[in-house]
Amino acid sequence: MVIATLPVQRGANKIVGKTIVESGLKSRFNVTVLAIRRNNRYLTTILPDMTIETDDMLYLFGSPEKISEVNRYLVLT
Repeated sequence: MVIATLPVQRGANKIVGKTIVESGLKSRFNVTVLAIRRNNRYLTTILPDMTIETDDMLYLFGSPEKISEVNRYLVLT
């Protein structure tokens, strides 16, 4: 298992504006959001109803393979 950072760039329409639960990161990819960096602040209490925004930096925990899947999923928007 690894901890990885993943930027939420403009055009990542599959998760921007969705909550952590709606994003499917846990249910679809078995990846956990550990923290979010937003506007130079670290959000470490991650609630299921938190909304993912453009320019967020997600700190994810999961297998290297699953992290790569999430990255491909977001890039192929």
